[in-house]
Amino acid sequence: MTTPLKTDWLIVYIALGAGIIGAAHIGKMPPALPLVRSELELSMVTGGWVVSIFSATAVLIGLGVGGISDRVGPWRLVMVGLAAMAVGGILGSFADSGWSLLATRFLEGLGFLAVVVSSPAIIAHAAEGSSRKTALGLWATYFPVGMGLMMVVSPLFLNQFGWRTFWLVLVGLCCLWLLVMAATRNRAPAESVRAHAPKPILENLKRTLPHPGPWIMAFCFFAYSLNWMALMVWLPTFLIESRQSTTTAAALIGALVALTNAPGNFAAGWLLNRHVPHWALVLVSFMVMALTSIGIFSDALSDGLRLALCLLFSALSGMLPGTVLAAVPTIAPSTNQIGIINGMLVQGSHMGQIIGPPLLALVITLTGSWQASLYVILGSAIIGCLLALGLKAIEGRMTDAP
Repeated sequence: MTTPLKTDWLIVYIALGAGIIGAAHIGKMPPALPLVRSELELSMVTGGWVVSIFSATAVLIGLGVGGISDRVGPWRLVMVGLAAMAVGGILGSFADSGWSLLATRFLEGLGFLAVVVSSPAIIAHAAEGSSRKTALGLWATYFPVGMGLMMVVSPLFLNQFGWRTFWLVLVGLCCLWLLVMAATRNRAPAESVRAHAPKPILENLKRTLPHPGPWIMAFCFFAYSLNWMALMVWLPTFLIESRQSTTTAAALIGALVALTNAPGNFAAGWLLNRHVPHWALVLVSFMVMALTSIGIFSDALSDGLRLALCLLFSALSGMLPGTVLAAVPTIAPSTNQIGIINGMLVQGSHMGQIIGPPLLALVITLTGSWQASLYVILGSAIIGCLLALGLKAIEGRMTDAP
């Protein structure tokens, strides 16, 4: 790979913008879920799958899309992903049943996968070595920013224009960003537009899969996403049904909690540049999730204190995505495998997203209590702490290697 003389921050921000638009397609669902469930007569569990089916394609073909990105060029694949989300949004605005909405969400998820697998590779090629971790930490903010912004602006659209119009607004954003990427294509690093000496996908897989680092990172992303996404999806519903909040207040609180995740993402790059080990940041993230979840679902605490714990849960756990994504160039055998590893991470993340909301809904439905959510989040966080200790052993071997 030809290393740029300096970081091209415009390209970094363009890739970040594509990711934010992609995440907005996830963020549009939680605040709209009560309206969608009412209009299409969906149960709570079915509503959870409407959110999670968006991630099904990532679980099924994340590695394959990563390999395609390495071969055809990540810039092109991001543009294809934006187009797929636009088509899915148009079709979704006409959905008249749970099944038809699920199908269009699957198509949107396919486009989202193409964007989030390919964009980190664009950033890695555009960023100079000393600022690469910072740039990849910045990239990790795409998810909470996209989620949070949608939850902030959604009440303005949902109450006045309905969820179908809300879908079409995002279609317009996808089309706008397609034009931006087409106009700046010549500025992008050559490695982003055209794969550099691509290897066959199977060869890249053989070089990547035997390494334990990508697997542990992917499982860390799984445990993190299961917890974070489950809380973000059902927090507005919890506030409306259990705390008698209005739809607008619940959406704004959910947005605030989601947005507090972004500073943690960026802080990960800052701390890594100061030689804090990856495993330590991962361990702290999961420990915060475990400890705060005990108070979040406790009736003994006031609503204000529980909200503060939600903010702490989101902010400090946000270090995990930035940490994991920043490690990709380090743990990749070569730059030809960056897309494959990004595919593994996205696969792990989406596995958590697809399981988390329905699992939480199932536990709540069976027990009849929101407090039972604690068992899901606490258990996943404990598993994450064990994974962090495994990562410590791997990092120790890498440090000791000549």
